[in-house]
Amino acid sequence: MPNILANGTVPSASPSNFILAHNHHLGGVSPNTEPVSSPAPSDESTDIKDYLTFCHVDHNCQSINKALTDYGITHYQEFEHITSEELEAVGVKKTKARSLVSRIKKYERSLKKRRLNK
Repeated sequence: MPNILANGTVPSASPSNFILAHNHHLGGVSPNTEPVSSPAPSDESTDIKDYLTFCHVDHNCQSINKALTDYGITHYQEFEHITSEELEAVGVKKTKARSLVSRIKKYERSLKKRRLNK
């Protein structure tokens, strides 16, 4: 006859997740090696001009404004969905285009530091 618990359930034959989670040498669950950190800030109020300044791009530049308009970019995270080649195709200089698409994570770290220092 199976061992029945007080709540009427039958315990599983395998060790509990609690045991495996706290005894990694038993296998089944690997230790969490990721650093604990807060999520990247994605404040909707972040001004696109601030990101352009961070990337050393003039927000008054005609080709930049054309690219923002053509691609409907209103938030810095939207540069994750575009390539530097696409920006170059609408007249943005290569160095500026690369900066805009490659500095997103660095900008997020900068935002996080700014918020922590407030």
